[in-house]
Amino acid sequence: MLINLISLSNYQSYNVILAQSFGLNAAVYLNALIEINEKAIRKNKLEKDHFLIDRKYIKERTTLSVSQQKDIENMLEKSKIIHKNSDDCIKVNIDILSSIMMGENESIIKTLSFLKPQSKDSKKNAILRSVKNNINSEYPEDMKQAYCEWLDVIQNKFGFVSKQMIILAQKTVDSASNHDVDKAIDIIHIASANGWKDMSYAVSVYNKRMNNNFKEVKQNNISISNEQF
Repeated sequence: MLINLISLSNYQSYNVILAQSFGLNAAVYLNALIEINEKAIRKNKLEKDHFLIDRKYIKERTTLSVSQQKDIENMLEKSKIIHKNSDDCIKVNIDILSSIMMGENESIIKTLSFLKPQSKDSKKNAILRSVKNNINSEYPEDMKQAYCEWLDVIQNKFGFVSKQMIILAQKTVDSASNHDVDKAIDIIHIASANGWKDMSYAVSVYNKRMNNNFKEVKQNNISISNEQF
């Protein structure tokens, strides 16, 4: 019916301060919990300040899946904003929640900001930046850039990079190149072009190419020396 489109009962709101502190989804979820809490008080359904939640109902009201609801609850429980007697029996600590909304409890706000759920992409990017910080600062800029490009390739291909990975890669390349920057960059580019995590593969390919080039040059020199003038 048309009335359903404009009825306020079909709208969901959230507190902007809470959203800024620990994410939009958590703010929307808390608003739903407060609405349920208020109804439980009116209907005298509280048990030691705890109330039962219907996860299917919350999903319909917020679009948050059960797993998302539980992830948010874990975050809120760590900061004592909620307390759970059981999986679906929750208490909202209104005093703590109010102090956060009024900006009175900075320590909790900082904790919430730290615990705020991050998307998988943002976590991966943060890890990637952290790993790139382990590239030797004494390398020339073009060599550091080559390593950054290699890490980007590995991240895109395998979905992860690590500190140990870049440290081992640098050790392998330094040993193979004997600190020849051009050779090192060529090896790194070979690894990037093939999407190899193990730099030793790139070293083998580089050496093979150099040997083939050497043989070709030698054969050409022999052919030239055999020519008669």
